[in-house]
Amino acid sequence: MLVQLSIRNFALLEEVVVELAPGFNVVTGETGSGKSMLVGALGLLLGGRASADLVRRGAASAEVEGRFRGADGEVAVRRLVQRGGRSRAFVDGQPVTSGEVARRALALCEVSSQHESVALTDPGAHLDHLDRYAGTLLDRASLSAQVHALVEISRRRSAALDRAASQADRAELLAFQLREIDDLDPQLGEEDELARRRDVLRHATKLESLTRGAASTLLDATAGGPALLDALLRLAGEVRAASALDASLLPAVGALDTACGELAVVGRQLERYAEEAEADPASLDRVEERLFRLSKLLARHGPTTADLLEHRARLAAELAAIEGAPALVVELDRALEEAHVSAASAALALSASRSRAARRLGDAIALELARLGMLGARVLIDVAPQPPREGGLDVIVSRGGAGGTPSRLTPDGVDRVEILLSANRGEAPRPLRKIASGGELSRVLLALKRVLADDGGGATLVLDEVDAGVGGAVASAIGEAIRDIARHRQVICITHLPQIAALADAHFVLDKASRGDRTVSRVRPLSEEGREAEIARMMAGAHAGAAVRGAARDLLARSPRSAGSRPASSVRLRAV
Repeated sequence: MLVQLSIRNFALLEEVVVELAPGFNVVTGETGSGKSMLVGALGLLLGGRASADLVRRGAASAEVEGRFRGADGEVAVRRLVQRGGRSRAFVDGQPVTSGEVARRALALCEVSSQHESVALTDPGAHLDHLDRYAGTLLDRASLSAQVHALVEISRRRSAALDRAASQADRAELLAFQLREIDDLDPQLGEEDELARRRDVLRHATKLESLTRGAASTLLDATAGGPALLDALLRLAGEVRAASALDASLLPAVGALDTACGELAVVGRQLERYAEEAEADPASLDRVEERLFRLSKLLARHGPTTADLLEHRARLAAELAAIEGAPALVVELDRALEEAHVSAASAALALSASRSRAARRLGDAIALELARLGMLGARVLIDVAPQPPREGGLDVIVSRGGAGGTPSRLTPDGVDRVEILLSANRGEAPRPLRKIASGGELSRVLLALKRVLADDGGGATLVLDEVDAGVGGAVASAIGEAIRDIARHRQVICITHLPQIAALADAHFVLDKASRGDRTVSRVRPLSEEGREAEIARMMAGAHAGAAVRGAARDLLARSPRSAGSRPASSVRLRAV
């Protein structure tokens, strides 16, 4: 329930804080006093669209805050609208999107107005009412998930079929590019090794001459004297002899021994290199040919063999997907059939539940309409197959015979639901959209709300002049119906009818006052005496006499209150 509503700088509402009662709250006031602004503030609080014209002239921002109490404790919702029209939303002090506020508002508050009475003529809303009454909202949500999964499988199947049918040329190109790479079988980093080998083979003769000469200098004696290594060995021997006389020369001996060993290894390596470094034109041709082929591939898919190998992996994956499309289509066909059977079965079960509940709902609404003065009214909840359409998911729904009627499967099921009304005995039921009387529509809406009252949970129900177009005994009946709803959930009712206002547990009045050159709308809670005066005004206008005051007093005395009624002194209000 809505415990407290605070409004600052919202149109003509400068600063208002209202603490509301459980049960039946009523708001009255002269035409133009600002009752629509109060509903507008609630609408903004519950996720409605924000605009700059909501901000009171001269103020930087408008703010609406509501504290709601439910089974899980209290929750505070706040909307702030800047002068430029931008808005922010908060739940328990944490910033959220207006969409999140609107989603959570479904469990907090429900606003019904004359507009909703008109909206009731749209059959699109009738399915929701039937599912709420039948208790099939969760079944519908489950079916919706199945249908969305079915659509996704169908989309994937279509994509696989398209690949199989239209990508034959692409598959041929991919296969050619893969063969071109696989025939060469490039290895990671091979381009650098091939370039090195090519340079060696190109200069093989010069390399053989240079390395053979260097090896000879190191290892072979010549006419001019001993080999370089032999000379170094003799030198090492002389220093070793000297170290026997002076131990400080031992490090030099070690260095010379190391140098001799290393030079011996280098000499043998150079000899082997010179023996192997023979000119080999055939090997050079093979290396240059491979490097040329590799360079062509790297120019298109490189610049390195790592890049080339990654490209090859992508080609292989794409080709596998195309070649696997026919098998995937078969797999998806099987999954599509299974999903279709499951969704169709769930949709038919949901349809059966709706059909069983439809008669009960129609009878319950008709009973409430009789209590609201429409004694001969009949209500039919028509549950019919959704007509198929091209490209839709159709299932065969068997209704009243073995032949069956094709019906389109949607996330909401296979049913098209519409409320039909016969307002007078002997008339055939007609769609609500063909009923011109606003009073009849208001009563149908109220009857529906009363039937669904138990399903409202802890949500507050706001009724904005849904009693328009009625009066007399019908008004009293409507008031009784609203009071009955208030036994199940908190109701805030804006009305012009004294018969309804007299039944409320708490009564608030909106009026206007001047402050300098400004006009402000005020909200005031009424005491019992104040209620008498206000109801008298509703009966006869601003100058109601003693007789009208007496009639108002009698009306209040005859109007039973609910157990949740609170005296006016317990309803706090601060209005500036």
